[in-house]
Amino acid sequence: MEQNGNQFEIDRLMLENQKKLLNKRRFLEENEEPSFPFVVEFRDGRRGEAINPLYLMDLIIEEHFSDCEDVHTLYLLGTNVLRDLAASEFSMDRVRATVYSSSVIYDNLIANYEDAVGEELDFVNRDSPVILDSWDAWTVVASLIKAGYLKIYEKLPVWSDKHKVQGCDHCIFRKADDQGQEYCALWETNYFREWDKLCPFPTNGSGYTDYHEVRPEEITDPSYKTAFIPIEQRKNEYMGYKVNDKPPVEED
Repeated sequence: MEQNGNQFEIDRLMLENQKKLLNKRRFLEENEEPSFPFVVEFRDGRRGEAINPLYLMDLIIEEHFSDCEDVHTLYLLGTNVLRDLAASEFSMDRVRATVYSSSVIYDNLIANYEDAVGEELDFVNRDSPVILDSWDAWTVVASLIKAGYLKIYEKLPVWSDKHKVQGCDHCIFRKADDQGQEYCALWETNYFREWDKLCPFPTNGSGYTDYHEVRPEEITDPSYKTAFIPIEQRKNEYMGYKVNDKPPVEED
């Protein structure tokens, strides 16, 4: 009975947490009007809304993205979604896509097995691949906007602000409570200074009066990001996922 009681309590807490999350991000019904500051519209017609860009990542990258505090895990989640899209949807559309992190990590032009199919996919953009950048969650979304995979409508200029500065000092998500204690409304913490140089979403500009669609040509230049390396400078050669053809080590 005790085990059943514990499971009931776990289920209850999970249900409560899910209800709380629906007040922060959710998918919209057909023809439903959004009310949160950020809206995503996918190519297949699905739409979702979120109270800030962090919770928007739950809808775009991974359902529990906002619940993760490990920087490396957040990076891997963004990398995985770009790689999966390049291997599936972009390939099915015959669109060549190259995924970058600190270097090229995936190119759907290069097969896992040489000559496994007998012929190469006829890409419509073989010599000019779509660039998908997994440097951080912000660049993941920027890449998908440019690739036409999704649209972002924002009331705060997270992707369209032309004068971004890395850091918390001038960020619009930096707030103060009734006692004057600083906190970050994005990460919902008083310890936001630890993220000062790592936060993907510093936003300095003033808000829009209505939803603003982020156009590919107006996306902020990401060079403002601390330690950011432009794509053309990430030179490590990508060899693809090749078969390990080394002979097995013989046991003595």
